[in-house]
Amino acid sequence: MRRVMACLAGMMMTMGAMAQSGAVQTSTVRTKGVDDRTADALATQAKTLMEEARKTESGNVAVTLEKYPAHSTMLSVRVKSGGAEVHADYNDIFIALDGEATVITGGTVVDPKEVSPGETRGAKVEGGVPTVMHKGDVMHISPGVPHQTMVAAGKTFTYYVVKIAAPKE
Repeated sequence: MRRVMACLAGMMMTMGAMAQSGAVQTSTVRTKGVDDRTADALATQAKTLMEEARKTESGNVAVTLEKYPAHSTMLSVRVKSGGAEVHADYNDIFIALDGEATVITGGTVVDPKEVSPGETRGAKVEGGVPTVMHKGDVMHISPGVPHQTMVAAGKTFTYYVVKIAAPKE
């Protein structure tokens, strides 16, 4: 299944249109309801974001690419590890585009604080399961699952994120 998901991710990344840096419209929509981006365009945009990330204290810069009624897409780069987070109302799908990171899932959030409705952050995830992600790997994180993205010193991690709203019951 992981290989199938990685293959699908690769196909997604090879569809046509230029992306640019920042929160600017970055795709060419040739068919209504289709947002396509090339791997080269995402890499170019990621390079600019990476330069910005190296200048930040957090070591992370992310840009929302598109917003839809029940989901959004983002491009995120990291040069440092992040803190813990839990989303009450969203699934996260991470597609690794470049570099390497260890994503810790499950466990508990140390020193949790709700930063906005349904969004909790903390110092770290304790007692979770580490999974190393490399280029082409895909991970789905359900709502309510603590997670933390760890980047080793000297490494970087670039990933495409799809945030999908959980159905309301």
